[in-house]
Amino acid sequence: MDFLIFQVPMLMVQASMDGILLGILFALIAYGMALQWGVMNIINIAQGELVIMGGYIAYFMYLSGIPIWNTPCLWNNCFTNHYVLCGLGDVQTCYQ
Repeated sequence: MDFLIFQVPMLMVQASMDGILLGILFALIAYGMALQWGVMNIINIAQGELVIMGGYIAYFMYLSGIPIWNTPCLWNNCFTNHYVLCGLGDVQTCYQ
């Protein structure tokens, strides 16, 4: 038996970790869709686009050298700007 995973066992570890992380990603996507559908009774057909946009944002943050610990600060700034620009939390003002 001349399988590559027996010659290079690190490939088996890498393949296992890739599978686990991909499963976690699919679970998070499904959880977001189920949460919105269950709470608001609205099927969000833009869920895939939001997931891809988040992936691009994470990729370009990685390329630009922004450290991962700075991410909550960035999202806090985005939320604060949105909150201020949309009439200090008045949702009707923002989406009319």
